[in-house]
Amino acid sequence: MRIALSIEPALCFNPSWLDVNFCINNDKISKEIIKKYIKFVLDSHSYLTLFQKKITALSYQSDDFRELEKPYRIFATNKILSLLEFYSPNLKIKDLSTASFIIHTTVESIVHELAFYPDETQNKEKVINEFAEMLYNYLFKEPL
Repeated sequence: MRIALSIEPALCFNPSWLDVNFCINNDKISKEIIKKYIKFVLDSHSYLTLFQKKITALSYQSDDFRELEKPYRIFATNKILSLLEFYSPNLKIKDLSTASFIIHTTVESIVHELAFYPDETQNKEKVINEFAEMLYNYLFKEPL
């Protein structure tokens, strides 16, 4: 099922890897896009096997395991870059490549904490909302 977030198709971006139409027409929509992306990554981590989780953890300690994860990191960073390129007129950042690396790295870090080390003191929805707000403020120009 496809979800349209706007009735303005000229402003829509439809990344097939998320199965969602992302459209920008105000800051609320932009924040929702960020939240959907974070939730998508978090949900995708719920399907990892214990072995895959161990590979991920070892990739921070071993160059060999890091090589195993490299194609995924490249794929994810490139997808983020494509979103940033689409929204570039609305962004205050200029170095989209570096920003895509920062976003990928921070999203993965937060998702790993939430998915691999559940903590009842952390409300996932609140963490996602605050993180989305932080990313929005980093990325987007102030609304006119």
